[in-house]
Amino acid sequence: MKRAALSILIVITSLLYSTPAYAQNLSSGTATGITVNDKVQNGDIITSTTNGYKRASSPYDPQLFGVVTNNPALYVRNTTSPHDVPVISLGDTMVRVSSINGNIKFGDFITSSPILGVGK
Repeated sequence: MKRAALSILIVITSLLYSTPAYAQNLSSGTATGITVNDKVQNGDIITSTTNGYKRASSPYDPQLFGVVTNNPALYVRNTTSPHDVPVISLGDTMVRVSSINGNIKFGDFITSSPILGVGK
């Protein structure tokens, strides 16, 4: 297995192929409940926009917020909205990644890609 760090300080472990892959099945850290204006799945990379939060869809997005995690160590919900999803901004979590720019090596940073919610 290889280690890489998401540019927003999320550490992942991954084996990469040409299709999106899950990077790690453990989560640690605190997730915040936010409303995302997209249909999301576990491991999606989320960005902050002027219209709210959504899945990242442009390479090297400077507004990355965090990663959707279904298994956070601690989940803090600010509202009782049924549409909130747990998003972790700091800690270890599973992240969807692709080898679209080649293999990811130890020490490489993960950022957003043109694939909705998937890092590279």
